[in-house]
Amino acid sequence: MADSAITRAVRALDLIPYILENPGNSVEQLANKFETSSKQIISDLEVIFMCGLPGYTPYELIDLSFEDGIVTVVDAQVLDKPRKFTETEAVIVSLGLQLLSNLAENIESKDRISKLIEKLSSKFKATSQIELSLSNKPTHYDAVIHAITAKSNIEFSYKSLSKDEFTNRTVSPIRIYTSGGIYYLSAFDLNNNGLRVFRIDLITDIRLISGVYKTGENPIFIQTIEFEIESTNELFIEKYSSIFNEVTKTKTGFNAKGLVSNREWLFRLLLSNRAEVTVIKPQDLADDLIDRAGKIVDLYADSSNN
Repeated sequence: MADSAITRAVRALDLIPYILENPGNSVEQLANKFETSSKQIISDLEVIFMCGLPGYTPYELIDLSFEDGIVTVVDAQVLDKPRKFTETEAVIVSLGLQLLSNLAENIESKDRISKLIEKLSSKFKATSQIELSLSNKPTHYDAVIHAITAKSNIEFSYKSLSKDEFTNRTVSPIRIYTSGGIYYLSAFDLNNNGLRVFRIDLITDIRLISGVYKTGENPIFIQTIEFEIESTNELFIEKYSSIFNEVTKTKTGFNAKGLVSNREWLFRLLLSNRAEVTVIKPQDLADDLIDRAGKIVDLYADSSNN
């Protein structure tokens, strides 16, 4: 597959200072260094020949020589040094690193990120004056991170929004991720012997416990799903965005595709949104849903007759 224009532009900006710092490189050596083909390097160099400062006479253009396969920079113009961050770019990178540090699951990763932040701060004054604040971080976020780092099982009380009740869970925590501003815990549920996802803000009374730590690497049931969702129920997609990996807009609403591992939870979810959500795939799920909905209606009919 051909490189994109952005990829070629970035490589071209790096090529000139690298050649200046490492004279005597052949086209093949440059291709290996930049992980591309010799043909692509020659093509990049031919483009660089046409680059330079405004005026674009031979005096303002970058001048190269690659005779006998050896590439030499005769006149680098303003590309004689590697690219540098602007203050704004450095601030953006620093904020991103701080966010990664908060999400890091082990001490080694945190240390490496901290060193990068310190290095940026020593070069750019603006980065030392900002600090990322996770004001919406859930109460038990740090406890979960500690359990993940220590590879320790945890036990907690969890509020189920679909059932409006608290249940006790024992899990091996695997990772934390965010979606729609909400923090989620992906974990292996030791009671149900399967992977589950929990909203961290719905976790209470958490504590570390002993036991075999599992990551759910053994094969488990994964259900591929596809729904048609009416435009009036866009909130459904936002609320359950963690199960969808592809959402496209249609004439009447949205087509959503994703993966779930808990079929019973999926049944309850669909029954509570049946009028505005149509199951496209799998067909057996749609059939079972119709059958279960019919039984619920029959129960109401029986109770009214009594």
